Amino acid sequence: MESHEFTAYIDDLAEKYDHFLCDCDGVIYSGGKAIEGSIEALKYLRSKGKSLYFITNTSGRSPKGMQEKFRKLGIEIETKEALPCGLTTSIYLKNTYPEIKKVYVIGEQGLIDQLEEQGIQ
Repeated sequence: MESHEFTAYIDDLAEKYDHFLCDCDGVIYSGGKAIEGSIEALKYLRSKGKSLYFITNTSGRSPKGMQEKFRKLGIEIETKEALPCGLTTSIYLKNTYPEIKKVYVIGEQGLIDQLEEQGIQ
């Protein structure tokens, strides 16, 4: 896609939507590098006053960890905009299955931390 086509596409989306849910790995970045045009697109949407939320299926990453990763890529995000799967899973369990208070986790420390923050051991 040519640069002017990309800008027109982003403008069109910005006209239609106020809130954007962005997958991270493979969309915003791959490994430790931003995917070409992704950071510029996010900054442009922010300049238009749009809300951005970032999701990832990396259970080991916390909202703070996501914030740090984005900072290294050149964009500032707030921790409330970061929605790693450990956070969303722990909130889902707490709200949907309030009787669950203790689980055995086969996963990364970030998931354990997120569960503990929701009162699940």
